[in-house]
Amino acid sequence: MYDEQCASCHGPLRAIVPEVAALLGDHTFRNTWRGRPLGELFAFIRETMPQDAPETLTPAQTADLVAYILSGNRLAAGQTPLPDDPLRLPHILFER
Repeated sequence: MYDEQCASCHGPLRAIVPEVAALLGDHTFRNTWRGRPLGELFAFIRETMPQDAPETLTPAQTADLVAYILSGNRLAAGQTPLPDDPLRLPHILFER
């Protein structure tokens, strides 16, 4: 789904392309989200992405993208799938 919904603005996975808003392995991204609840990242993606069609991703698609972004930033996966309800994410913090 990343390739279909995100790559046109954010670039290929793990590519270093200065002109695009990097999501993976980027210090600016990590510094922006470090210590913040995953619910905020979930809501941000759900409400503003994709840029040309905001609020069109389903909650499940959004959760998949959040999990994909976390994985791409080398954060270990939890023992259960990431919930697709941002209200269930306030105690899970973006840590790196």
